[in-house]
Amino acid sequence: MKYIITLFFILLSFKITAQEIITGTRDIQPKSELVKTFPAHEDDILLIEIEKIEGKKLGKITVANAEDEIIYMRYDVKDLKKKIIIKEAGTYTLRVENDGKKNFKCSISVILTDKEKKKRTVINTRVVDTSFGYMINRAITVKTLETTVLQNDQFYLNSKSNALVKGGKKSVLVPITLPEGTKEWYFVYTASRDQKQIEQTLQSFSLASELTAFIEQKASLQDAVKTLSAPPGANIINIYLLDDKNARLFKENETFSYDINYSREQVKSGIINVSNTSNNNMYYLGISNPDNIHGIHVGVEVVAVVEQDTKINEQIRIPIYTSYTVPTLVEE
Repeated sequence: MKYIITLFFILLSFKITAQEIITGTRDIQPKSELVKTFPAHEDDILLIEIEKIEGKKLGKITVANAEDEIIYMRYDVKDLKKKIIIKEAGTYTLRVENDGKKNFKCSISVILTDKEKKKRTVINTRVVDTSFGYMINRAITVKTLETTVLQNDQFYLNSKSNALVKGGKKSVLVPITLPEGTKEWYFVYTASRDQKQIEQTLQSFSLASELTAFIEQKASLQDAVKTLSAPPGANIINIYLLDDKNARLFKENETFSYDINYSREQVKSGIINVSNTSNNNMYYLGISNPDNIHGIHVGVEVVAVVEQDTKINEQIRIPIYTSYTVPTLVEE
């Protein structure tokens, strides 16, 4: 009782308002605690007085802010008189813990003085925390690019004069059927009068593997083709990219039209990237020998870059959501 009287005179001397947090007699059971949450302003004064009536001692008394940062702690308490100045406005929690085997009965007074005389309210704010539990495997579908060789052939084209006199073809039409999902495609070509040279060059074509390497490095294929070296070539040919209608005209030696972006005339070798497929899966390469006297050997390889759905396994952690409420100070 004498502590309550003392606090009364202290409050009168401050001439400030006070808020009772806990007052009176409390019987704290073994292995339990008395908990009280309260709002406070900056420079408020928290007055704590405890006087033992029965029992040995309290295990611990703490005052913590909303982030669980301890601003005051005291162990093994029988009697206590403490003044705490609040440094920051917010909500605070007082814990009086009895970790003994017997009841602890005491007279307790916890009073908060407020110089600013502001109205204060505490509301419970809902907070959701996310943590991650065990790992699981799951199958997902991803888009991948793969290369497919569509054509790897050699042809002999007679000269114009020999084709008329001795027979044989001075041109050839190569049909190209693109697989479903083709994003772009490439063709590489070379020409020479030396058949052995063409056979060796055709065996050395590695366009598919080179494009695959760029895909794995996630490099731009359009930029990649600029770094690729065309195979060696010794003599000239004409090579045209044709649609179905103009392919028939080309075959019948009639006047035809071709895609100028992906066609070449009077060339020995090269690599062409066809990026505009226009939802069309059928094309033709028209190859002709412009030489009037000499026949020529031609090697051609066609490679498609195809987008496919691929299932892969990945490991993820299962998120665990924990919801709880936090007392929050509302000033008016």
